[in-house]
Amino acid sequence: MAESPRATRLFDPSAGVGASALSKQLREGWERFVADGIVPASAAVSPLVLERWRAARQRGVDPLLEEAPLDGAADELRRTLEEDDFAQAGRRVLDDMHAVLEGGGNALLLSDAGGRILHATGDREVRDSLYRVNARPGGLWLEGRVGPNGVGTALSARAPAVVFGAEHFCRGWQEWVCYGAPVRDPLNAALLGIITIVGAAERATTSRIPLAASVGHSIEYLLTESRRYWRQRVVDAYEGAAGRWPLDAIAAFDSAGQMVAANGRWREVEEHLGADRCARIRRRAIAEFLDSDTPKPELRITLPDSEARVVVVSGVQAAGRTVGVVVVLERHGAFSSPAGDGAKLLGPAFEQLIGRDPEFRKTLRIAARAAACGESVLITGATGTGKELVATAIHRSSRRAGKPLVSVNCAALAHELIESELFGYEPGAFTGARREGKPGRFELADGGTLFLDEIGELPLDVQAKLLRVLEEGTVFRVGGCRARPIDVRIIAATNRDLVQALATGAFRSDLFYRLDVIKIDLPPLRTRGADILDLARSFLETTCQQSGRAPLRLTPEVEQLLINYSWPGNVRELRNVVARLVALVDGEVVTVEDLPPTLRGGPQSAAAPPAECSLYAIEDDLIRRSVEAHGGNISEAARQLSIDRSTIYRRLRRLGSPSGGRLR
Repeated sequence: MAESPRATRLFDPSAGVGASALSKQLREGWERFVADGIVPASAAVSPLVLERWRAARQRGVDPLLEEAPLDGAADELRRTLEEDDFAQAGRRVLDDMHAVLEGGGNALLLSDAGGRILHATGDREVRDSLYRVNARPGGLWLEGRVGPNGVGTALSARAPAVVFGAEHFCRGWQEWVCYGAPVRDPLNAALLGIITIVGAAERATTSRIPLAASVGHSIEYLLTESRRYWRQRVVDAYEGAAGRWPLDAIAAFDSAGQMVAANGRWREVEEHLGADRCARIRRRAIAEFLDSDTPKPELRITLPDSEARVVVVSGVQAAGRTVGVVVVLERHGAFSSPAGDGAKLLGPAFEQLIGRDPEFRKTLRIAARAAACGESVLITGATGTGKELVATAIHRSSRRAGKPLVSVNCAALAHELIESELFGYEPGAFTGARREGKPGRFELADGGTLFLDEIGELPLDVQAKLLRVLEEGTVFRVGGCRARPIDVRIIAATNRDLVQALATGAFRSDLFYRLDVIKIDLPPLRTRGADILDLARSFLETTCQQSGRAPLRLTPEVEQLLINYSWPGNVRELRNVVARLVALVDGEVVTVEDLPPTLRGGPQSAAAPPAECSLYAIEDDLIRRSVEAHGGNISEAARQLSIDRSTIYRRLRRLGSPSGGRLR
């Protein structure tokens, strides 16, 4: 949050000297200093002001300067205001303050951490006067360029500052008083920019100091929700990576390079490779993704050491920008699997897929053969059976392993954004589009694999366009007329019965047969017998290491209950149960009393749920109940269920619920 307005100040009107008299004394002191570098003792120049003047003189700042330098063209500033979250929040707050300041003799400026003004509002006459000295968008107000001022001094001090009249080293802005207050990142306290109130020096008052700080607080408040949302996206990406690489070292970092999450193996690798080397890996990962205007799905770097480690880096996207990265230190040849030597016959990418069940092994053999060819693959199975893990193993075992693997959750895309996400868009294709355009997921996956998860949720009109891309091998960006050739292998996945969807007309038959070249049907966890215990023990070991706690052991009674349970949520549900046990069990042995009530029901829970009570139907019922409980407020229901609003709207439309009316 912004610092206390009492933290730093050059001018203090409450010191007992009137603004007019003080202005005259300061002006005389400034003239002597500019002439010979000396300030007489009689001049009302504080030691802090004198220090700033000397610094400006030493840097070669022209005391007769009449205007500040400009930095940034109009289109660059416009893009910053459209894409940068700090600039967006600042402009929103400043525009809300316009009515308060209009006609009051004050202007309000928003500048970034580099001292560049991004936006201005307030009294029109004051803004017009400030425009002449370039105290306007694009103006650069660092102390090293224009001497002490409300923007630059607050930046240098990293605290609020007031610069009054002739305290400004440059004559061009000595008629003003500036009140500057820092704005900080609400999560990591990084300095984002400065809020500055500017008014006539002859009307200086201390009341503007808390006002500037209050405006800064308002911007920080707006940023809090977006920052938390971005941080949660990074955490979600980390947890997804933990599922793909359960035996490797994983860490996630936000856009500022701060670690958000890491597992126990990452800590071990830091000790082995050294913190400096891990820091270099982190810096390169962040530079590759955060300093690029083009989103990258994945980056792979081989480390030249005896352990043949490969660094896999994935960027985390939110609101059209990269908000963090997930780094995986993947060690080849160091995996272990309860499946035994048979796993090695499938290739190293399949070694992480734990399972001895014959049907599961048969499924993996089909997947391994699919990896050897380039045909489309359709993976089916209930939610939580590991469809994305199998898709990843297929890609990593294929000839495209060195190329991108781009994953798209079709169910999570808003209908109006699906085309631009998949196919990209040209500059100016629609309101809010980036001026340089944006490549779609197909272009990002060129040469590699595109994993279309929840393919059954695609609307029919998008299915038709997807079919055309697959048949022609070219993609047209939204708003464009140029065909862009692409070489992409498709792996699709769904937990829905697409054959039934064909019968009802919800899914195109031509697209279905285009995707259903090699079909892989993953069995539910309840049918895999001893795999349940193998997976539980593996998850326990990994999660205990990540949590830094002693290993947990399952009693025979607990093991039997795990085998008897029906596992409607499949492997994902098992992983969540293990996470609960690691968090809540105090000792080193898991007993029956430690299990959730649903697992303590005994053998009767082993029966498979009836068809009409599928997990999909349960989810629909839960969504409907939550929306009703919140009086039709979709936002509140989405927050309670931790899912996107677009998902709720889509599921309600499928169920025949109205999209308008009381829903909001």
